[in-house]
Amino acid sequence: MDFSCFGYHPDLESRLTFQEKWVLEIEEDWKPSDYFTEVQQVTRSRERWKLDPDAMQLGFFSFSKLLMYRDLAIEAWPDDALAAHALTRGLLYEGFEPEEPLFTSNDKLDEVLPPEKLFHVVDADASQAKVIEEVRSGRNLVVQGPPGTGKSQTITNIIAAAAKEGKRVLFLAEKMAALTVVNDRLVKVGLRDICLELHSRSANKKAVLGELARTLSQASVVPGVPGAPTALREGRDRLSSLAEALHRPIGATGETAYSVLGRQSQFIGKGMSPPTLEVESLHSMSRQQEIDLLATIEEYGALLAEEGRTASHPFEGTGNLHLQPVDLARLTISLTEAQVAVTSLAKSLRMPVDALALPNTAAFDVVAPLADVLGRLEGLPLNAADIAQKVLDAPDIPRLHQALRAGMAWRHALDQALEAFVETAFSASSNHLRAPLAAGIRSFFARWGGRYRGASRELAGLLRGGLPKTATERVARIDQLTAVTSLRSEWEDDREYCGRILGDAWRGEKSDFRKLVAVAEWCERLSKAPISVRSDKSIALAAQVDALTAMLRALREAAQAARSALQAIVKLLDLDLGSFGDLGLEHTELNAVAARFGAMAASTNRYAAWTQLARRRQALVSAGLSSLEERMRSGELDGAAAAIELRYARAERLWKGALEQNADLREIGLERRHDLVDTFATLERQQLKDNVTTILAGHLAQVPQGAMGEMKVLRGEIGKKRSHMALRRLVEKAGTAIQRIKPVLLMSPISVAQYLPPGTISFDLLVIDEASQVRPEDALGAIARATQIVVVGDKKQLPPSSFFDRVLADEEDDKEGDNEYVGPDLLEGAATIGSMESILTLCEARGFAGRMLKWHYRSRDPSLIEVSNREFYDSDLVLPPSPYRKIRPTACALPGSMGFTTRAESGITAKKASPLSIE
Repeated sequence: MDFSCFGYHPDLESRLTFQEKWVLEIEEDWKPSDYFTEVQQVTRSRERWKLDPDAMQLGFFSFSKLLMYRDLAIEAWPDDALAAHALTRGLLYEGFEPEEPLFTSNDKLDEVLPPEKLFHVVDADASQAKVIEEVRSGRNLVVQGPPGTGKSQTITNIIAAAAKEGKRVLFLAEKMAALTVVNDRLVKVGLRDICLELHSRSANKKAVLGELARTLSQASVVPGVPGAPTALREGRDRLSSLAEALHRPIGATGETAYSVLGRQSQFIGKGMSPPTLEVESLHSMSRQQEIDLLATIEEYGALLAEEGRTASHPFEGTGNLHLQPVDLARLTISLTEAQVAVTSLAKSLRMPVDALALPNTAAFDVVAPLADVLGRLEGLPLNAADIAQKVLDAPDIPRLHQALRAGMAWRHALDQALEAFVETAFSASSNHLRAPLAAGIRSFFARWGGRYRGASRELAGLLRGGLPKTATERVARIDQLTAVTSLRSEWEDDREYCGRILGDAWRGEKSDFRKLVAVAEWCERLSKAPISVRSDKSIALAAQVDALTAMLRALREAAQAARSALQAIVKLLDLDLGSFGDLGLEHTELNAVAARFGAMAASTNRYAAWTQLARRRQALVSAGLSSLEERMRSGELDGAAAAIELRYARAERLWKGALEQNADLREIGLERRHDLVDTFATLERQQLKDNVTTILAGHLAQVPQGAMGEMKVLRGEIGKKRSHMALRRLVEKAGTAIQRIKPVLLMSPISVAQYLPPGTISFDLLVIDEASQVRPEDALGAIARATQIVVVGDKKQLPPSSFFDRVLADEEDDKEGDNEYVGPDLLEGAATIGSMESILTLCEARGFAGRMLKWHYRSRDPSLIEVSNREFYDSDLVLPPSPYRKIRPTACALPGSMGFTTRAESGITAKKASPLSIE
């Protein structure tokens, strides 16, 4: 029975000031009424407090924890050891200074932790190895161990490494199951001789003494220490060199030989055709660039599938990708005007083309030549169609033209000469007259000579008028007459040719040379036209002077309007004229050009899609993938196939580049890698066993063998058959000897308080497992006995239950006394130990360095832990690859009808429930 005082708040002592607390002292003549009187005096000044001497409270009391409460009594510890202990002071109110991590993310563990420095006895991954080494360095740690990350095997290695270094270890676990797992691991690997399990209050004294005796017996034969793991180190180094070669970055591409080789194997396994893409930029393309290009290819492929090939897109060739809505509105008008102008030009071309019977073509390149032809057709003399036809049919029009021009020159010279000479003068030769007359110009005396006079008389007979007075004038007349004769000879040589060509139009010296020359000039000009036209059609059109003039004017005006409209469109859209086809805009049919403009005007709503197409197309071209873009545009590759082509080609190119730069890669095919791995695995297993042997050899070599001092007490107890000393008493008398025989004690918080008297023994290392289930006050006794602490647990797991801590509670009274003074704030505002759910959260709150075990091994199918990993562990857990990902997902199903149960008296027979099936 427990007598207690209560008011409206059951926790009286916590609501009173330190000065108002009282200590219950029981003497021989003590009576409960005396105690009640003292309590009443203390609470008299408080409102709503009362004492009921006739009341009695029944409640649960854990007698097993009474020892733990007594263990935390300050006076139970010699030399104020509990209050002055560094760890307890730090955890209760001082806190701890932060420490830099022992390892950085850039450290290579194979270099930092060679095999000869590791003393693992079970397998350990990288995150576990780092934790083990930090513990070995003497650091206090909080080790977060999510489910399935190997907490117990990490603890096993921590304990083994500490034992190798001669440290005394206390392993603490609230639950027997957690302690048993670690104990079984240590025993299984062969380290039974260093462990002593004392978890239960009812630990068997005889069994404990028997275990001590067994270890003492084992120490009589110390095993030999294995040699250095040279072969293991060499095998590791060789495997590391191969791994380094495979995983060495290839330049700044973000890839390794391993990644690109795996990609090639993947595509080969899927039966993909070898890539044909050859682009120089592949060897330097980074992973991010590839990702961006793959996204571009995917989008480009989707746009092509939706919009069709870009060659048939109305806005193909448009370079201006920044038109705004108002610009598009203007564009529609401009395109419509351009369509009308080009259509008008096509009609203007049709008339002369038909009139001249030209090939049925209507393009911009025809406009200028046709206008030239029409211009050449102008100027045909009237009533000269027959003559023109004959001239155009002549095999050598320039010869004819030259002869006619000579004839016209002769006619002109003859007409002028007839004014001075008689007609018979042109039929006689006058060449002999020039020399005597010319001599008269040079000499006065020659003019008196007979020859001069005779020539002058003969010249006078040829003239219509009088003889010129001077010799110079007389010579000029002779030269005029000679020139006429000479000009006649020029056309006289082609007289027959002219007659044959011109027919009736040719009448020799009586021909109408002026008319004939005009016709010949027109014909020669037409013959040099850039377009070959039929002579009859040309003459017929030339004869229609008004129609020809109208055609030429209409063609020029239409061409100018069409050109202006086209230039406006080209400027606005930055249009590539090559988009009109292989022949280009100049050679494209005008009707097709007009149709293109019409399609653009009717499809301005597709402009936005074109800008997306053009931008992605330009991105591919800028990346050097123009050939790939062309294959996509032609329909040879869709988006998915083009993406594979790029990834496949890049992987092949990078792999070949890696082979050129790395000799190890070229020889990797000759390496018996599986044998090397098997050999390394065998050596590593052997090293774990050698570590156990080394630890045992070191431990057994220092086990005391005499019978003096504490060993005298131990050997005496071992030799007894009954009436053994209590374990607490035994630890008090021979604690040091026990720790030398069994340096690792595995206990619970209760057994620590029960078997380890304060101040008798201490530990170099305290390891607390399932720390999230251990209350801070339950662990303080063990912490006060250690110099280093490692708490292992998972703060994401449920905290220890407080259901039975208080049976009675009055929520209304919880607020009473909140403003009362309770003494100095030693924590300076930090959370109190009473507000901490577990020793793990307390250690975190006081500044212990935190580490996390990251490799999850338990789940055969990673999907079992993926949700927890994402929701609770920020996806930090590493999940090893599993073959179950390739298998059809499994799930529980209840096929058929469900069963049901009823009351027995209902008279209805219960149907058996359908069994669960796994799908």
